[in-house]
Amino acid sequence: MSNSDARLIETHWWTLPVSDDWEIDSEEGTVIIADRDGVGSLELSVIELDGAPEGVLELGELAAEFVPSGVAGDNVVCGDWPGLLYKYSAGDYCRDWVLQCDDKVLIISYTCAAEHQGMDDAAVDQMLAELGRAPGR
Repeated sequence: MSNSDARLIETHWWTLPVSDDWEIDSEEGTVIIADRDGVGSLELSVIELDGAPEGVLELGELAAEFVPSGVAGDNVVCGDWPGLLYKYSAGDYCRDWVLQCDDKVLIISYTCAAEHQGMDDAAVDQMLAELGRAPGR
């Protein structure tokens, strides 16, 4: 995605360029980015911890609160945010990222109907590759 095609979302903790193919909304501390075609949506929320997580193991324990048991996470880096990615079907197709930056954990959930599995994956991956820390963080 070229920067001229994107709007930059900036929160207190992260930045993300989003193309015009996606609508942006927010609700109670969660940023919602929905595909204009109605295929899927991303939800992004930050959890502030009392200290930096102790690596991937602690991120996996946090993910266990919302990812179905038995689903293994893969190590990923989304821009400036390393962490874990979980892929699974729970009626819908889901991809959940649990990413860490200092004492902040960014939870990103992508969901779409099972029959649309994979349709937005490349666009979502491209957006998340440019996920940054907020200026001054």
